[in-house]
Amino acid sequence: MPENTEQIPIEEKRKLLFVQLLTSFQQAAWTGLGKIQGPDGKIAIDLDAASAYIDLLDMLRDLTQGNLEDELSRLLEKMVGDLKLNYLEESSKKRSADEETTEAAAEEDNDPPADEGATEDQTKSE
Repeated sequence: MPENTEQIPIEEKRKLLFVQLLTSFQQAAWTGLGKIQGPDGKIAIDLDAASAYIDLLDMLRDLTQGNLEDELSRLLEKMVGDLKLNYLEESSKKRSADEETTEAAAEEDNDPPADEGATEDQTKSE
C-alpha cells in the first residue's frame, strides 16, 4: 500500500485495506498449514489456527456476498477455496500419521516381552 494514502480516493483506499485484511488472514492460515514460515522464521503446523483463519475468511465471504466488486469477490473466493483444499490435505496427512502411531502403539502392547521366560529359566538353572 502506498505510504501517503491521503491522496487515494476513499473507495480505492477501502479496497486496498480490504485486500490487506484478507491477505493478513490468508498468510496466517498458510502459516498454520505449515506452508510458509511464521513470524519466528520457523515452519510449524497448527491446524486449529489455520482453521480459525479460514473460518474468518469464509465468514467475510458470506457477509460480503453481493456487496463486493467482481474482482474482490473472485479474490476472496479463490483464497477460501485454496486454503480449504490445503487444509483438507494437511488434516488428512495428520489423521494418517495419528492412525499409524496408534497402530504401532497397539502392536507394541500386543507383542509379548522378548526372552522374559528365558531369563527365568536361565536364572533357575544357575
